[in-house]
Amino acid sequence: MVGEDRRYEIFISSTSKDLQKVRELLIQTTVQCGHFPSAMELFIAAGAKDLEHIEDCIRKADLFVILIGARYGTVVKDLGKTYTRLEYDLAIEHKKPILAFLLNDKEYAEERGKLAEGDPERKHDDDLREFRELVKQHPEGFGRIVKFFGLEAIDKLAATYELELQDAIRRLGGKGGWIRGELYDVLKTRVSLSAIVGDNPFFKRFVDRLNAFDVLSMRTISKVPHLKRAIADYFLDQYLGRMIESGVRNLFFESGSSIAFLSEAFIERLREDWMLEVYRDLNIQTNNILTHLDFVLSEYIRIEMYPYGPPEAKYGATFGPLTTIPRREPPTRPRLLSKKAREVVGEIRARLTKRYKDHGVILMTASGIELSEESGFPARTWAATTTSSLRERSWNPPARLSYSSTRPRCRQKNRSRLANAFPCATKK
Repeated sequence: MVGEDRRYEIFISSTSKDLQKVRELLIQTTVQCGHFPSAMELFIAAGAKDLEHIEDCIRKADLFVILIGARYGTVVKDLGKTYTRLEYDLAIEHKKPILAFLLNDKEYAEERGKLAEGDPERKHDDDLREFRELVKQHPEGFGRIVKFFGLEAIDKLAATYELELQDAIRRLGGKGGWIRGELYDVLKTRVSLSAIVGDNPFFKRFVDRLNAFDVLSMRTISKVPHLKRAIADYFLDQYLGRMIESGVRNLFFESGSSIAFLSEAFIERLREDWMLEVYRDLNIQTNNILTHLDFVLSEYIRIEMYPYGPPEAKYGATFGPLTTIPRREPPTRPRLLSKKAREVVGEIRARLTKRYKDHGVILMTASGIELSEESGFPARTWAATTTSSLRERSWNPPARLSYSSTRPRCRQKNRSRLANAFPCATKK
């Protein structure tokens, strides 16, 4: 069965001295795609590098990813090969599908040229050249994929890796992998984000608390995160400049994983030149725990948790005085709120209306809402009304705002991803 409940173990091999940032990027991307990265720095229980342990990990892995840069690496005594070369040979021996990413020839030559005369790496010029050629000519039959990357454009590598990883997983045809109800329960026993996180009691406690929001935690890594990022970027490409130009300075980011990706993309835009004049005037509110932490740790900007209160267990959302209302099952037919509920909702609505009516925008998503005539709920919603009002305002960004031309590649990539996911909803 191929589906979102199946997770695959990805062994990532490379030298560490020159490719540490690239390794971390691929590890992070693997987790964001909902799969298990397997790499030496992630093994909590592993001490010294043990070839028997490495072989066991490669044997259990579903895919083997290798990064080859401009260094041959540390040669294992008595074997005459580096760990990276030995890991590659083991992947071949165990017939693992291989994704190989090689530093492009131009940067490879430049980086090798920077080596000092006394650098031990100089002795392995021929060994590394031979290894690169071997990987390039990797025999068919093991799912060969060879791509090139540049150290100056590792973000592009992340996008390429994500696409190739998903394609390689599709070719597995549902074979192998893990099926678990809770991805974190498995990850927690197998990997650590880094040695610092693993040893720091504060970081460990924070990570545990965040992952305890089970629905939110799963949806940020397993519910097509690449598509949510594309949608977030596409939305901001279309509307951020228009909102700022129209005087919007108050923004509310509602709870949920999709909005967390939106706020993440929004924070990236704050660093763009055209936003520098206005971002300190922005006032942000949210009831989204991930969004709140992201703003607090990323930018000097006014951020307030509203409604204030402890995050609830599933989504990490705060509801303030709403938590004082007795919990009831969602209705299948319209029903009136209780008197207490009307008072609390009225208070929150009044505060939101006062703050966001004239110069504010509330950013939210909704799913699973039945609006058909049979449901008994009115088909006309706030969302429809808001969409109409935005069209009536006909926001047109002035020429001095360059936001529409700062991310042309990103815009095209997002459009392509959206077109692939929803071919009936996008235009060429």
